[in-house]
Amino acid sequence: MRKLGVGLAGAAFLIAGCGGGGTDRKVTLSISGSGRNVNMTACGKQEPFQLYAKAPARVPYAGTVSPAPDGRWKVKVKIKKCAGKEFVESSSQKIVGQPDGRYEGAFRDIGKGDYFLRARYQSGDRPETEKYYFQVK
Repeated sequence: MRKLGVGLAGAAFLIAGCGGGGTDRKVTLSISGSGRNVNMTACGKQEPFQLYAKAPARVPYAGTVSPAPDGRWKVKVKIKKCAGKEFVESSSQKIVGQPDGRYEGAFRDIGKGDYFLRARYQSGDRPETEKYYFQVK
C-alpha cells in the first residue's frame, strides 16, 4: 500500500513538470558591437546606454529562451526610438529560434538617435526581456 502511494505521488509530480500548459519560460538578451557603455538620459529615462560611434550602425543581438521550446518557435525583437518625450516603435524582427533555445540576429542601418531594444517570446504567456538602451551617434 505504501509503495502505491509513493508511486502515484511521483507520477503526479512527473506529469505536473512535463509542460502541460504552465511552463514558465525565461527570455534573455544581449547586444554587442558597441564601443562603450555610459549612463545618460533619453526620453526622461536615465539608464546605462551602449554607444555606437557612427551611423548607420549595425546592432547585433543574441539571447536564449529557457527551457528551450519544443518544435518551431519565435521571438520578436523590437527597437523603439526616443522621439521627444517617449519611445516609439522604430523596427522589429521575428526570429526563428534554435532547438537548444538560442536565437540571434542584427538590426542594420540604424540611424542617429537614442533607442532601446527588447525581445519577447511569441507563444504562451509571452515573457519578455528587460530593455537594453543604446545610442547611435
